Amino acid sequence: MAARLQIKYFNSFWLKRALNGRFDSSGNENTAIPSTAGTGIEASGYKPTWPGDPNYVGSDYPSFGADVYTGTGSRDRNWIVEESRIRGGYNNTSTSYGARAYLKEDENSQSRLDNQLIYSGVYNSTTSFNATNVFSIAENITKTLDPAYGSIQRLYAEDTNMIIFQENKVNNVLVDKDAIYSAQGGGTVTSANLVLGQITPYLGEYGISKNPESFAVFGFRKYFADRYRNVILRLSRDGITEISQYGMSDYFRDNLEQISDDWQNYTSSYSITAFSNVAPYSITLSEVADDLDIGMQVAIQQSGSSTVVNAIVVGVNKKLLYLDIGPKLPDLTQEVVLTKFVKDRIVGGYDTYDDFYKLSMQKSLLNKDIPEVFLPFDQSTVVEEVSYNGNTQTLAFDESIKGWTSFYTYRPIFINNLRNNYYSFKASEVWRHHDEVNENRTTFYGNQSDSSITFIFNANPSVTKNFKTIAYEGSNGWEVDFVKSDFQGKDNVNGWIETQDTAGYESSLNLSTVKSYEEGKYIDGGVTYRSGFNRKENRYVANLINNSTQRIGEVVFGEQMSGVKGYYVTVRMSIDTTTDPGGMKELFAVSSNFSVSSY
Repeated sequence: MAARLQIKYFNSFWLKRALNGRFDSSGNENTAIPSTAGTGIEASGYKPTWPGDPNYVGSDYPSFGADVYTGTGSRDRNWIVEESRIRGGYNNTSTSYGARAYLKEDENSQSRLDNQLIYSGVYNSTTSFNATNVFSIAENITKTLDPAYGSIQRLYAEDTNMIIFQENKVNNVLVDKDAIYSAQGGGTVTSANLVLGQITPYLGEYGISKNPESFAVFGFRKYFADRYRNVILRLSRDGITEISQYGMSDYFRDNLEQISDDWQNYTSSYSITAFSNVAPYSITLSEVADDLDIGMQVAIQQSGSSTVVNAIVVGVNKKLLYLDIGPKLPDLTQEVVLTKFVKDRIVGGYDTYDDFYKLSMQKSLLNKDIPEVFLPFDQSTVVEEVSYNGNTQTLAFDESIKGWTSFYTYRPIFINNLRNNYYSFKASEVWRHHDEVNENRTTFYGNQSDSSITFIFNANPSVTKNFKTIAYEGSNGWEVDFVKSDFQGKDNVNGWIETQDTAGYESSLNLSTVKSYEEGKYIDGGVTYRSGFNRKENRYVANLINNSTQRIGEVVFGEQMSGVKGYYVTVRMSIDTTTDPGGMKELFAVSSNFSVSSY
């Protein structure tokens, strides 16, 4: 059924004597005198209010021309008069209401068309012409995409065209021009009065899923994630390319399938020290709210109360939380319960400093006490070393070598670049990376992390070897966390048993196999010794001491022998905590001396 909505308007002349004085009938100044819109009377300096305002009382005012002050002395009257005739003269021209505006809809229920585009009139700042609120149904102002490819997630304007990212498709649309084809199939581009012209899909059934935050652009290359297909993509002049295929297809397959589109909620309690229930609404917490980010939706509830107020976080400054809400906050006292609504994210951005595409796959942190753990090696190898939560996986793609080169330990909300600087955002703060002034490397958002590199010694893959030593060329301050061989199995009465050789590996988190040059130094009898790396001919070398448990049928094992047996070994090296913390540590080459097994 059709609905008709009348739009209210006010078309009046106000005649005003700008004199001081605002008094009630007793001669006392009244700072809370209400408006009398509709009666022709209003006190000077008081902002007009209209019927429906809680302070509006129209019957408390005398008629026009009466003096509101009846005491001794004389005080000036000060009124605002509503007049419908020009100059207020007798029988003068009356101002008409003008055109009445109505909105008529045959279908007044809301509809969501997430695969369509609609554009308004133009905006010209030079001539102050603004038609952005004009949507004329007399013109063809909509463009519909194939609904089979899902909703539109992102628009990117490039030169004179625009790229449209749907969940399952990427399209290119002409702007202010159209393509005309001849009978022979040839095409030409011509100007037209269309705002959006021909839509041309890119080859390949790829999209941006529901992760538009993964989009990044540099030069003529665009990068984004397609979680539905477990791939990371690059859109360039040669079309769409799967850059996740560069040695990392299994990794992204396993991690992208863990990202969910579902919203989750988690309730946490905070003690508060102060709050403001007037704009700008704010709550001062007794502890830092690191688990709350800008744009996050929260539900506020006083402990023990059933009143819930929905709000959006618009600012987080350590312990001060700014909120954008509709109604006022409830009267908060000692403790407040915040329910945050979060979902998994895939954050992308381009680092112009290192010339890397940075990608951060983030699981929702439901509990503020869950640490943001990241381990830059295979999960299956560290189940005994660290409690692995898998919350964040941040890594970089290097276009020059067509490979994924580095993993990082930070969890950004948003990342981007500006004038050769790389920035990330965390808890309403902006952080600049690659700071060469402070030289506080491996520090993200005020937290120090250790840099590490994991690699494999795999010379002569088909030959069993005994890796006896490890050496490296580079800076002082590197240590070996672990050395582990491949798994080897043997039949047993209890079934198949797998074992592996290790050097210095401890399940009790004591991962330092070979200590650094400085941390391994000790003095015995006035003589300095090194229990870890020693420097010889400007190379740091160390022996590998086996600490494996006895295998079935093994006679010599553990500390009775040196070296690690296996077809290959996995090694992880990291910087220590005492040698020039935050300084530069270089690692040029790592090698191992091994002997071929005699059996």
